[in-house]
This record gives sequence, structure tokens and C-alpha cells, in this order.
Amino acid sequence: MKLTFSAIIAVCIALAEAVPSAKRDMECKSTGRSGRLIGHNSATGAKSIFEFDSTDNLSTLHEVLKTDQEFEFYSCKAPSNEFAGAGFGAAFGQIRSKKDPDMCVTSGSIVIGSKDKGEPEFLFINNGRVTLEKCAKDGMTLRRQWFAASQGVPQCPPTVSLLGYQSDVPQNFIGINKDGTAHLEANLYKNMDEYFYLARDVSDSCK
Repeated sequence: MKLTFSAIIAVCIALAEAVPSAKRDMECKSTGRSGRLIGHNSATGAKSIFEFDSTDNLSTLHEVLKTDQEFEFYSCKAPSNEFAGAGFGAAFGQIRSKKDPDMCVTSGSIVIGSKDKGEPEFLFINNGRVTLEKCAKDGMTLRRQWFAASQGVPQCPPTVSLLGYQSDVPQNFIGINKDGTAHLEANLYKNMDEYFYLARDVSDSCK
């Protein structure tokens, strides 16, 4: 039986898609972008400052009046094609503690986009709370640590967004739980105003 050229191409594509994403070394370096973790409401100009503190034996992110905790954005090469990472002027990688660069900001939620444009799927870890965890090099933990930092605009620092896998919905808004801990959110219904920043400060006019 002879195969047509189109059939051969189709077989090749199917075989390529069946092969798992090749793993690569995740080389990371500091971008020099550093500061505090800040939420800024673009509608009211209000700012929220956050720091990590111990809750239920976890280092969880809380809203505070002031903090001396600082973090730095590390640009990393994606360890596989599963991870998102494309955009002019943006950096992709991890938000690391300046005091201990082995510890990374880690989301407690993942929003998986629907292929048929239906409702997305939500995964929650540690009740959705943002935690400070050992920096990962691959897998589910890195998925929750894989951020993008925008280029920023004059007078406004870059926003940061959890990207995770290419199939995930970006989460670039921060919210407060009833216990005072913080969680990240995707702006699914276009009703969110509090953007997530890594900055020394954020001007009221930003976003």
C-alpha cells in the first residue's frame, strides 16, 4: 500500500506530538528587577503591601502595613515546551527572595484554560494561598513558580503574572483571603483591579 505525501506528513505530525517535551537545563540569572511584593488597585489608587509569615507551618503571603522583605526576578530558560514564554520585552522565570535566592514565590492556584472556550478548570494547593517554597527546576511546583515580568512603562514598574504551562490562564491580580493571606487570580470576568507588582513603590497613576 502506497501512502500519499499528505498521509506521510500526518503520520509524522502524530508521532511528533506523541513524543514528550524534551527536558532542558533551566539556566537562571537575575534581571536586576527587584523590590517588594505590592498590589495596586488601578480604579482607586490604593496599594497593598505583602510579606511572608508562618501560617500552619507554611510561609504564606500576608497583607501588612510595611515590610523589609525584598524579592528579585530571575530570568530562566524554560525546561520544556510545556512552559509558557513568549512576548516582546517580557522576562520569564522565578521571583526569588533576595535574602535566600533558593526560595521562590509560589502560587496556590492554577487556572487551566478550556480548549472549547468553556469554563476553565481550577486547581488549588494550600487552600489557594501564595507561599514561599524551595525553587523548583521542573514539574508542578515550577508550574506554580513560573512568572512573567512585563517590560513596564515610564513611571510605572513592571507587573508580574503567573504563567505556568502554556495551557494555563495567566494570573496577574492579587486578592486577600478572609484569614488575611493572599492569593493570585486571573481576570476571567474583567472585574479585577488590583494588579500584582514587584517594585519599590507604585504610582497612583499606574494601570
